[in-house]
Amino acid sequence: RPDFSIRQFKPHDGEKYVIEYIEPLEVNNAAVGVDIASELNRRSAAEIAMRQAEPILTAPIRLVQDKNQSLQSFLLLLPIYSDSHIPDDEQQRLEHTIGWSYTPLSIKEVLTSVNVQTDAEHLQLQDVTDSNHPVEFYNSAPLNQPTHMLDVYTTTQNIFGRRWQITLRLMPAFTEHLKLHSVKGILILGSIVSVLFSLGVWSWLQSRLRQHELFKTRSELAAIV
Repeated sequence: RPDFSIRQFKPHDGEKYVIEYIEPLEVNNAAVGVDIASELNRRSAAEIAMRQAEPILTAPIRLVQDKNQSLQSFLLLLPIYSDSHIPDDEQQRLEHTIGWSYTPLSIKEVLTSVNVQTDAEHLQLQDVTDSNHPVEFYNSAPLNQPTHMLDVYTTTQNIFGRRWQITLRLMPAFTEHLKLHSVKGILILGSIVSVLFSLGVWSWLQSRLRQHELFKTRSELAAIV
């Protein structure tokens, strides 16, 4: 590309991890040329992925191609090695890493199928990998404390190297929406909703990873031909 240039979040003297290709280009053009090693969360995830030979998710970040969002996005990075097989030890992985396949994720995109009734339910998502500094990256609505809540259900899930805490708060209007009168039934349903949501996020990330593996394979075949 004649207009290609390297852009950094902050100048640094280390090795550069520069984004060269991304699809679709039309909506992600601002990311091309960005040195992800110049930002701590991106660099940390890339290097952990390289050392562990596993897909790793960044902490919540703001995508350069979507400046309207706050910390509601992520990069999922998968290391690519020069050999067809994964090197056995960490030093070999460091020596043979030639780049990463990655996909940007927006939590709004992940949650498009989750219909939260804001008068009856409150959904909060936090990255609690560092338990001393939790980072909220989704809040379904500002929480105006009612006189009481029916239940608060919290679960923590490991998601590609990060720990996400999912908190579902049920308001009194929840029973009106469901026409239920049993608090026990509400508690059970709250547990099921939370578990299904966690599994939905996991499945969605897995499908995006498979798409990138397919794209990588297709690119390698095209290069051979």
